[in-house]
Amino acid sequence: MLQGMGWVEVEQEVLLERTMPTTKKTAKVTLVTLIVGYEMKERVWKDLSALGVRACTILQAEGHGLHGARKIGFLDNANLQIEMLVAPELGAKVLELIETSYAGEAVIAYAHEVQAVPLARFA
Repeated sequence: MLQGMGWVEVEQEVLLERTMPTTKKTAKVTLVTLIVGYEMKERVWKDLSALGVRACTILQAEGHGLHGARKIGFLDNANLQIEMLVAPELGAKVLELIETSYAGEAVIAYAHEVQAVPLARFA
């Protein structure tokens, strides 16, 4: 099976086995991730809802960047990481929204094309 292969080859083969979808019935969607300041949460959600985003996951995110360190603390709030799985067309609209409506603000956005299950949830 894996005998005779070098460690890197074994590691890559195991990684491929773990990352390949287990079913052929997957939805091809876009995972859009936003990193925003805590104080922007309501404004961003209002704008995303207006575009047609129905659901998202919001996490507190500490980090260091161009705008300094953002940490969870007694007097300060962390950044928020907002993730959503959406149709590719809606993903493009979200990126355009961030580029145009949030220019110059401490916001970043990025997207990946992904496969998701269960298929019925994304139909």
